[in-house]
Amino acid sequence: MRVLIACEYSGAVRDAFIALGHDAMSCDLLPTDVPGPHYQGDVRDVIGGGVGPDDRAPTMHLPER
Repeated sequence: MRVLIACEYSGAVRDAFIALGHDAMSCDLLPTDVPGPHYQGDVRDVIGGGVGPDDRAPTMHLPER
């Protein structure tokens, strides 16, 4: 499954999905803490409509406060 982890810069959730065999990418306004598939910018730039073969299932990972 193609997965987009939004609001995540640590790479922890992204890397967990990759370890399970998924095509995962993180996205945040901040750069990633560890190398890996990451988009630095607004999630709306990469989120798809969720119906095409190239779309990723969005997963929101909001930081704890």
